Amino acid sequence: LELALDELAAKLKLDPLELRIRHNEHPVRKHQFERGRKEFGWDEARKKSAALRAKSARVRRGYGVAASIWGDFGRGKAVVASVSVGRDGAVEVRNGLQDIGGGITTVVAQVVAEVLGRTVEGVRVKLGDSELGPSVGSGGSVTTASVTPAVRAAAEGAKAQLTALAAKLLDKKPDEITWSSGTAKAGSKSIAWADLCKKIEGEAIVATGTRPDTYGAYPMKFMGGNSYQIAGVQFAEVTVDTWTGVVGVERIFALHDCGRVMNPLTTRSQVNGGIIMGTSYALTEQRVMDRTHGVMLNADLESYKIAGVRDIPRAIDVVFTEVHTGANNTGAIGIGEPATIPTAAAIACAVYDAIGAPVRDLPLTPDRVLAALGAVPARGGA
Repeated sequence: LELALDELAAKLKLDPLELRIRHNEHPVRKHQFERGRKEFGWDEARKKSAALRAKSARVRRGYGVAASIWGDFGRGKAVVASVSVGRDGAVEVRNGLQDIGGGITTVVAQVVAEVLGRTVEGVRVKLGDSELGPSVGSGGSVTTASVTPAVRAAAEGAKAQLTALAAKLLDKKPDEITWSSGTAKAGSKSIAWADLCKKIEGEAIVATGTRPDTYGAYPMKFMGGNSYQIAGVQFAEVTVDTWTGVVGVERIFALHDCGRVMNPLTTRSQVNGGIIMGTSYALTEQRVMDRTHGVMLNADLESYKIAGVRDIPRAIDVVFTEVHTGANNTGAIGIGEPATIPTAAAIACAVYDAIGAPVRDLPLTPDRVLAALGAVPARGGA
C-alpha cells in the first residue's frame, strides 16, 4: 500500500510525503509526518537521492516514509490485581501476568509507587502464576493497557484504606488528609509511613482492583470494530549498490504514539526491537510456502534468514508523541506491534527512491533489486 502511494505520487509528480499529509485524517499522524519531515531532513534528502540517480552513481541513497495503524486493545474486567501494605511498611503487588522481556514488572512497580508515594525499589512485584490473579497474555498490545489500570485501581484502594487509618489517628476526616512522599498530613499534624503502617490492624491491608471498560467514546473505526486509533510514522534512509543489488539500512527515524509512555527506557527498547524485526522482514526473512498444500517448505532457521548485526540499521532515532486519551486510568496503550508495522514499507519506499524502480516483493534481496534495475530476470514473489 505504501509503495503504491509512492508510485502514485511519482505519476502525479508530487512529493510522496506531501501526498500522505494531504490525505491523512489523523491529527497525531499529521503532526508526526510534519515533524519527521523537518527533523529527518526529508526535503533536502530527496534532492540528494534525485541527484545520485541522475548521475547513475553505483551506490545510491534513498529515502522513504511509511505509517502504522493500530488500536487500543486493553481488555476490561479481564484482570484482577491486588496490592498489600504490611505492618512493616512493605508493599507488594500481585497478578498472574508473565514478563517475557517487555519490562512490565518494572512498569507495575512504577504505577504502585506513583500512587503510594514509595520508591520503585520499595515495591515487590509477584507475577507469573495463575494463583496470583486473572490476567492477560504478554502480547497482542494488550499487556500494559490491561494490567496497569487494574494495578492502579488496587493501589488506590490500598491508599484509601491508609487514608482512613491516618484520619482516625490524626483525628481528622479522610478528605482532609493529603500525602507527600508517603507521609500523611492534615494541617499541622502528620504521620510518617512507617508509623502509620505499624497501626494497621492485622498483618496487612489488602485491596484488589480490576480494569474497567475503556472510558469514553470510540473516535476511530479500526480492524472491523471500534477503538482509539494510535499513530506511528517511520522514515528510512538506505543505500543501494546497483552493481550487486545489496541494500543497507543507514537510518530509521521513528515517531510513535502509544498513549502515555509508562517507562521511556523500556518503551524505546521495544521500538528499537520492533524496527530491527521490521528490517529483518524487509531484507532477509522469507517463508516459502507450498501453495497447493499450505505447507511451509523452509526446513529450519538456516533456510529462513534472520537479519544479523550487519543488516540492522546503523542508527535508530525514536520520538514519542504522547497522547492522553483518558481511555483508562493510566493512559497506557500498546507499542509492540506498531513499532514493526511501518519499517519494511519505509525501507521498500526508500529503495524505490534510490533506484527509481519499485521492488514489489519482500524480502528486498539482491536478485530482486537487480531485476527491478533490469539487470537479471525477475524471480517470482513468495
